[in-house]
Amino acid sequence: MSSLQLTSQQLVDLTYVPALEDFTLGDNLPRLPKDWSYCSQSPASPFPTFDSLPPELLHSIFSQLDLVSLHNFRRVSRRAAELIYSDLECNAIITHAWDAIRGAHCIKTARKITCGALYKKLCTQKCEGCGDFGGYLYLLTLKRVCFLCFSEGRYCFPMTPKFARRRYSISTESVRKASRMRGKAGIYSPSRVRMAEPVLVDSEDIVNIVRGVLDLLRRLQDDYWSQLETENPQPVPRLAIQDLEDPLLTSDEKLKNPHRFAAIVSAPWLDSSTQQPEQGLHCLACKGREAAPFHWRRKFTASSFEEHLRECGQIEDGKHHVKPGE
Repeated sequence: MSSLQLTSQQLVDLTYVPALEDFTLGDNLPRLPKDWSYCSQSPASPFPTFDSLPPELLHSIFSQLDLVSLHNFRRVSRRAAELIYSDLECNAIITHAWDAIRGAHCIKTARKITCGALYKKLCTQKCEGCGDFGGYLYLLTLKRVCFLCFSEGRYCFPMTPKFARRRYSISTESVRKASRMRGKAGIYSPSRVRMAEPVLVDSEDIVNIVRGVLDLLRRLQDDYWSQLETENPQPVPRLAIQDLEDPLLTSDEKLKNPHRFAAIVSAPWLDSSTQQPEQGLHCLACKGREAAPFHWRRKFTASSFEEHLRECGQIEDGKHHVKPGE
């Protein structure tokens, strides 16, 4: 098993790509026309200011542009669009992460995402939550995630400011410090829940804000008790400030919560060395199963699928089998 190496045909025979719709933000974006092109069909006129710049400098400029500035630059002229398209990183995100660009504009997070940052996430293979293959981008804070982490995980989902204030007893001013987005009306989650256009904030930011407040209170409390003990030699019992309870909301409906899908778009992993995208494959033997590590929503690359077989056993007659002694 340790020397397992699959052929291309074996990989095809043991994996599949399910025909399903996740009802994420990406699924709620308008469909592009078949003849859509990033560069307009109008004649390109010279762009002296940028045509004279060396490619390395152009790349440095484009890499630091946020997605709103990239869009505005593109609209200057066809030549401006051609210059953007000629840059390797910009070409990659336009070709392979166009839904991420459109989605970020749609939910008003494009100003906080640079072309360089998006390219880096496009070339990131693993989910930032669990280390599995991450087939999605969470556009509120730009994270590479897998389906299980964004649909059931502790942090990677938005909540309304009102809910954050009530749940954690924090002020409106504190909530405003969290990353926020404007939801797009549509149908979200496999439960097909209709969502309007709420303002949503990132739950992880909220939790970090609350923990920051608790840390400050603890420091103030320690200073107070230290001063009190100096003035009064008699021991005084201390009252401990409780830590924040498990941020995973017991009231959260996970898969049925449309907010969890409101900032998610599907995005392939781009191998930066070959510039080839990989969408990820599902294990045929795990089809229909939900217990870890056999969950059917897990995705794999060719190499990580071999690791999966070493962990769970080779596939025989459509099922995983671990041979004695392995």
